[in-house]
Amino acid sequence: MEHQRSHHSQWTQESRSCTVRQLGKTADDREKYVSHQTHDRQYPERQSRCEVNVTNFPSQSSSFGQSATFHRPVPETDLFEVVFQTSNVLKAGTDGHFQLYLAQTDACGRICGQPLGPYPIKSEKEYLETGTVHRQAYQTGSFKHHHLLTGGADALIIKKSTVHWYEVISDGWKPQCISLHYKSNGITYDKHFYFPKSNDEGWLKEDGFYVIYANGKFKYFHGSAKSKVEEIVGI
Repeated sequence: MEHQRSHHSQWTQESRSCTVRQLGKTADDREKYVSHQTHDRQYPERQSRCEVNVTNFPSQSSSFGQSATFHRPVPETDLFEVVFQTSNVLKAGTDGHFQLYLAQTDACGRICGQPLGPYPIKSEKEYLETGTVHRQAYQTGSFKHHHLLTGGADALIIKKSTVHWYEVISDGWKPQCISLHYKSNGITYDKHFYFPKSNDEGWLKEDGFYVIYANGKFKYFHGSAKSKVEEIVGI
């Protein structure tokens, strides 16, 4: 009888120990689930579409580098993707020369920190034509887990410059939306930047730097045609 009590007591302790371990595991899983759900609320549904073009990461030490409708999961690689959608407004397309930077702003809406870029935007042939959408993939390089790629970018800087003489007579470019898509550590980050819908606003005509903010605000830095990106930080 004493032996049975001892055996029963040992079995009960093991059972309780097992139960505690299971509860602990459940709590951890619950915490991970809640964290995942919180992230999903912070970064809502993503969409994207179109063809893929891979662009090599800019080779410079200080380099830094949404319209979309078909859902397409972004694979976890050393690439991040940008979807460019050009407006349907008459002559919204362009063959101009453009470069993209990812940036962050302060409480006053000024560009702060070091922007990530420049990343060239394809504009030749069918790219950036009126009403078109195309996707480009850029290498992350040493910025694989950079905060500007993992949801921290709340502004995009676009530099327009004239390379060929015929670009001077161009009517400029009017994007409808530019979106970022990146996957890191199993989490997908998507961010959409929508340009003004008015036919008279949201044009990139003059050479220089433009900024589109996550809240839809659009800004042109007058007299910035010959400036460097560092010169618009803080203003």
